[in-house]
Amino acid sequence: MAEIYDIAVIGGGPAGYAAAVRAAKLKKSVILFEERALGGTCLNRGCIPMKSLLRSSQLYFEAGEFSSLGIVAKDIRFDEAAAYLKKDEICSLLRSGVEKLLSSLSVKVINERAEILDKGIIEAGGEKYKAVKILIALGSKPVMPNIKGEERALTSDEVLERPVPTDKIIIIGGGVIGIEFAQYFSQIKKDVTVIEARERILPMFSKEISVQLSSVMRKNGVKFVTGQKTAEILADGVMLESGEKIEAGAVIMAIGRKSNIDADKLEKIGIVCQNGYIKVNDNFETTLGGVYACGDAIGGALLAHKAHAEAICAVEAMLGQKKSIDLSAVPSCVYTFPQIAAVGSVEGVKVGKFLMGANGKSVIDGSDRGFAKIFADEDDNITGAEIFSVNATEIISEIAVA
Repeated sequence: MAEIYDIAVIGGGPAGYAAAVRAAKLKKSVILFEERALGGTCLNRGCIPMKSLLRSSQLYFEAGEFSSLGIVAKDIRFDEAAAYLKKDEICSLLRSGVEKLLSSLSVKVINERAEILDKGIIEAGGEKYKAVKILIALGSKPVMPNIKGEERALTSDEVLERPVPTDKIIIIGGGVIGIEFAQYFSQIKKDVTVIEARERILPMFSKEISVQLSSVMRKNGVKFVTGQKTAEILADGVMLESGEKIEAGAVIMAIGRKSNIDADKLEKIGIVCQNGYIKVNDNFETTLGGVYACGDAIGGALLAHKAHAEAICAVEAMLGQKKSIDLSAVPSCVYTFPQIAAVGSVEGVKVGKFLMGANGKSVIDGSDRGFAKIFADEDDNITGAEIFSVNATEIISEIAVA
């Protein structure tokens, strides 16, 4: 424990490696602890692998329109093993990029589970390390509810690791994770049923978004069961609380994620936690001086880009610098077809709406469904937006800037 690092980062996901890079570029000595692969959930068990699979399924789905576009192709089939191999190649390539970037900046990486013993002291792999400042960026893990037979359900981590060997699938959870899985499986022509305990899917978005997406996905064969909870997960499906049984070869649990922190251990060293997340001030500092936290560890929207931005701001705050990123406008995106994106408040006094059926590019790209809504206050200042459209996840960045 001879060397004292300027900054120690616990977690190597979007928040952790972003913090390490920012600190290293500010000429600080940095040590980063990650017990699993660099890149965290986003790169290894979430955003990137999911989007890779969706890219494959979307192209296969669009093959059904080839003849109308003047493309002649025969015997098109979906090779799921190959799609997963491509996903693995992409993740490996991006992970290697993170590793090389950290190495080029002389960030010391320790591939061990780390634990804060006290202010400035960390233990990992039987060794003790010391740092002036510590940042907790531990990411998240899938939520598993207390349902009888829950051990039979697959988590999102498991589904993204290897193909699901059945053509009939139940997804418990109609949020972002569940709906993106439903999109993938339905596009490769599997039988999909989504069970959502609330009255509609994607309840974090407007009712109009939920209704329109439900309509599109139903046309593609997805079945929705809303307003009902699952009582038991069976070997061949699920039993709803209403007594109805739905059969399937696999059940996927996708009701959300929660922080990876061990609140009890953190409380013992003086770090206050609330509802499973670390409590921080406006500068991301915890109740233990010199220890900071960001990303999924502190709650809010569990989004990779939000965690990345918070990490940069946290490092700047701990070094007494002005934050370089405005965290007031964080977009949320869903990679369905059409895509969904929203930013800011959708409760403005004024509302402007455009139907995508009148947009040539949207129609050419295969969708005449959808809309874009812009919300503003009485003085015409933009307060937010909600888009249901092809390429909505790219368009929303323009609104975030506005």
